Amino acid sequence: MTNFIYDFRTETGIYIQTDTYCHYFDCARSAADAAYALLQGESTDHWDNNQPENRITDCWHGDQDDLIEIVKDWDNCKDSTDVLFASVFFEEVMLLFLVNGQL
Repeated sequence: MTNFIYDFRTETGIYIQTDTYCHYFDCARSAADAAYALLQGESTDHWDNNQPENRITDCWHGDQDDLIEIVKDWDNCKDSTDVLFASVFFEEVMLLFLVNGQL
């Protein structure tokens, strides 16, 4: 697993950040693919579109451990998400786990 943090700074996107990579995603599916890849241990060394100007230095919504807990307990967590983009993102990550036989 690659350590990362994520933050929903807007209602229509998410920032995902590792120690060396930061990117703003406005597509929940693309963000879910990136988060899933990081959860599987993929490195960002070859990823395009690093946006260091978007680095999160203050409060953020969650990290890789939080995301795994949400995915494992999605049935109980899904009603507590108040932003549609966030709900879709969590649902997409959960589906990737499900499709790949990890849930």
